[in-house]
Amino acid sequence: MPFFDIFLKADYENITTLRLHKDTSLFLSCECQGCREISDSFMALNRNEQTSISGSRGTANLVFKCKSCKKECSVDLVSTFDVTDDNKPQQFAKLECRGCKPSELSLRDGFEAISEAGNTFDDIDLTEGEWYGYDEDAKVPLGITNVEIKINKC
Repeated sequence: MPFFDIFLKADYENITTLRLHKDTSLFLSCECQGCREISDSFMALNRNEQTSISGSRGTANLVFKCKSCKKECSVDLVSTFDVTDDNKPQQFAKLECRGCKPSELSLRDGFEAISEAGNTFDDIDLTEGEWYGYDEDAKVPLGITNVEIKINKC
């Protein structure tokens, strides 16, 4: 079963760590491996949700049927990782895909960041590819900009 690594690269201002909150969904579009059709909308992938795979005893975080060929596809969020390096691509998540491959990832809200002062900032929204805040304790501006995503097959 193919695995895919998702890499995240960004510029950070006074931020040491960025991570996906444990209850947050990732939003993906996928390409069917049967007919090569790409889903026309983003689908929510949440590691806390399990759906049964038909004809199997297994489950996955996301199960869907290709609209074109009706083949069942599934995706599991195997693991997520903290991103800590400024302006260097780092592995952010690992996906296991059956019958499909991820074609695009849409970042939205639900991220957590830790400032250089050690303060945690919840519900960071990266929909626009950037986020700005202010650390009251350290009296410094915070920023996450120039966010880029890359998907690699393992």
